[in-house]
Amino acid sequence: MNPEQKRLIGTALSFHQTGNLEKALELYHEALRIDPTHSDNLLFIGIVYCQQNNFRTACDYFTQIEQSCVESNPNYYINYGLALSELSDYDNAIKMLKRGIELDPEAFEPHFNLGRCYFKKGMFKDAGDSFLKSLSISPNDPQALAYQGSVLIELGQYNEGLELLQRSFSQNGETSFIRQNIGYAFERQGNTIEAQKQYERALSLDDNNIQSYFGLSRTKSKQGFFKEAENILEGVRYRLSNKEEAILECNLSTIAHLQNDNVKAELHAKNALHIDPESREANGLLALAYSNTNRQIEAVELFSKAVDTESPSQMHLINMSKNYTSIGMANEAIATSQKAFAIDVTSADAFSSLLLYLHYPSGISISDISTLHKQYGEVFSNSSNSENATSKQAPTERLKIGFISGDFCAHPVQFFIEPLLQEIHNDGKVDVVLFSNTPKKDQVTEKLISYSQKLIDIRHLNDSEACTIIQAENVDALIDLSGHTNNNRLPLLAMKPAMIQLTYLGYPNTTGLKEIDYRITDNYSDPEGVDERYSEKLLRLDDCFLTYLPPEHPAAKITDSSSITFGSFNNIAKISDETVKMWCEILTKVENSKLLIKCHGLSSTDLEILLTKKFTENGITKDQIQYASRQPDFQKHLELYNSVDIALDTYPYNGTTTTFEALLMGRPVITLRGNTHVSSVGNSILTTLGFTEFIALSPTEYINKAVSLSQDISKLQDYHSSISQKMLESKLCDSKLFYKKFIEAVEKIMIIA
Repeated sequence: MNPEQKRLIGTALSFHQTGNLEKALELYHEALRIDPTHSDNLLFIGIVYCQQNNFRTACDYFTQIEQSCVESNPNYYINYGLALSELSDYDNAIKMLKRGIELDPEAFEPHFNLGRCYFKKGMFKDAGDSFLKSLSISPNDPQALAYQGSVLIELGQYNEGLELLQRSFSQNGETSFIRQNIGYAFERQGNTIEAQKQYERALSLDDNNIQSYFGLSRTKSKQGFFKEAENILEGVRYRLSNKEEAILECNLSTIAHLQNDNVKAELHAKNALHIDPESREANGLLALAYSNTNRQIEAVELFSKAVDTESPSQMHLINMSKNYTSIGMANEAIATSQKAFAIDVTSADAFSSLLLYLHYPSGISISDISTLHKQYGEVFSNSSNSENATSKQAPTERLKIGFISGDFCAHPVQFFIEPLLQEIHNDGKVDVVLFSNTPKKDQVTEKLISYSQKLIDIRHLNDSEACTIIQAENVDALIDLSGHTNNNRLPLLAMKPAMIQLTYLGYPNTTGLKEIDYRITDNYSDPEGVDERYSEKLLRLDDCFLTYLPPEHPAAKITDSSSITFGSFNNIAKISDETVKMWCEILTKVENSKLLIKCHGLSSTDLEILLTKKFTENGITKDQIQYASRQPDFQKHLELYNSVDIALDTYPYNGTTTTFEALLMGRPVITLRGNTHVSSVGNSILTTLGFTEFIALSPTEYINKAVSLSQDISKLQDYHSSISQKMLESKLCDSKLFYKKFIEAVEKIMIIA
């Protein structure tokens, strides 16, 4: 080394060690002019720039260093790794930091910075391992404590995470980062109000804490203050890096999704991808917008990109599994929801999604499904909460019933709950309160409100807040209408906000919760001997457990053709592989026959191709399968049943609304009765109506009944001319009779209680 260069570097190093970075940098650069390739000098310059937070310039100098000169120098890898991580190049940073750790395993910094890289990538388990190692070296380091606390919060270990954040607070005082993460812990636990306070406190300590602005915006949107949430984000847009602006666009997309505005959700997700083409969050949000607008096949690829990581987002997996059900891929939906569930087994949404999807394919054992439902109860049941809730109740002078649902809107549930609420209202002896978790109100919502004393919107309330509201209403019985379907509030019901709780209508199985006392059903759907499958006591009504409000409808047409068209208007998720095989057998045996399939999403050519393939693989030609998409109005939808001669039910998940519609339009419905509620609803409807000849007990009998009826045109014409009137005059449409037996059943259990 040149003596002058050696002197300059030595002097610079002295200034460097005493913290005079500017003077050190000046001398390092002077020495560099003598020998621009000197590895130690280049390294020292890079380190100074790191200390000045000028990480891009630091990397420029690190890249000039000859590798052979520093291959055993941990400082090179540790500082280069730090610089890369600050530039969000986490993959290369991880490689550098791991090499630094190999060379100096007891150094605190590389373990800590490696943890931060994993944290930024969402690899929380790996991040936790690194932070734990850094804490073993420096047990009271406040930053490591804070980050490890944040990791535990991400992993759902809220109490442990908050304890470490408190330790960090004690070591280093209150910081914006700590308040931000305390806020995030409250947010993850559903305590939106407290989370908002913590984010606001974090910003009062550091108004440049961008993550706290993001968090504050989320809490506002969760309370329904969407415009405020958007304004918070737009107010900091000018401060953001490209990566942060991509996150901002993702947050705006999420807000649009919460308002069911798929156009804006798509726009903001695409904006995010324009900024950051690799953003998994943006891919997931764009996939959701596509899925919601009948572009489910396109959504599959986007969801795959969103979850292509060692630590995928649970929400993206949940949405991906829902998308799979919407294109009839039940097995893929189950596999994906199992991955979501494995991330956090205490996630109610992930657990409920898995339980719902288990009903679509055949071949899953009854005992396995029952066991999983009861496991849900073990996770979410809380006896101390239930005792606190019920102890606050006082007897009411009049029977007061609460109904809780996420479907108080245009939804199949409407056709069965509306006639009951209408009769309760007309009789005037029972008070009704609706507790709504419905995402968006519509005309149906307003109609249902008119049959009740009030509707209380609980969508933006956490479980504790909603529990308090329901307790204050002092209902005698609270009836859940959602089960494990979308927008349910089963964890809220686990807090036992009412003395008597029941589940009814919306879900074909047990909730698994011991806090729900009864399940309303009938002897046809749940005959004697199946009670052990349920966590609730079965409250069996006489005849069918449903009453139907027949809408205005066109006249049923009588077939005048020898060419038979079979039909199914059921949800595509219900068209299982076993159902397809039975339908193909029928089409093969009935000459010149066709199958008309109508369901949501069939406006997509790609989806038609996917569904057609299932039939052609079983020997059916493309021209035998016809498709119909969403009709412009409900009358057109019902009119389409006149294009069908015989309706075919699905198995194992029977149709309900579609069975009533087909019968209303004079169409016989062939159903296969199974040994579960979900596969016996058709049996309940048809037995109550008196058409047991449409009920098969085996796949072979199902096929034979459909084929036999198709060959008896005279009998088919008789059915077309008589079924509709018979149903209208039956118990199925006698809402007064149903109301009487429903209320008598509820009053009976009130006496027992």
